[in-house]
Amino acid sequence: MNIVSDVYSPTTYPAGFKPIVYNGNVYKTYAVNADGIFLSFKRNPAQGKIIKVTIPDKKTGRYPAFGISIDGEKINIPAHRAVAETWIVKKPGDGHIVRHKDNDKTNWKLSNLEYGTHKENM
Repeated sequence: MNIVSDVYSPTTYPAGFKPIVYNGNVYKTYAVNADGIFLSFKRNPAQGKIIKVTIPDKKTGRYPAFGISIDGEKINIPAHRAVAETWIVKKPGDGHIVRHKDNDKTNWKLSNLEYGTHKENM
């Protein structure tokens, strides 16, 4: 795993929060808890600031996501993927995706997420 860190990365995180993991990178300046609340430590390294997740129009088929900035580059991260990749320790293998147990894309709490196949997701 590649650790992405900068001067704003805290040395400890609030209780129940972990640094965000996404696509094999650990983003230490950002954190998430099991309820899907995201924090940024860029402007307030001591406490963090809640990051707003954008919920797209249902017609687009897109997933709720949030943006982070690393070295001036903005990265859009789907909320459900960040929660799952951060909190579910082991992905079963290739061909598995993060799925919502209740089929509600706006519910990205850990208790509603699991890895499954595309077939299981239909």
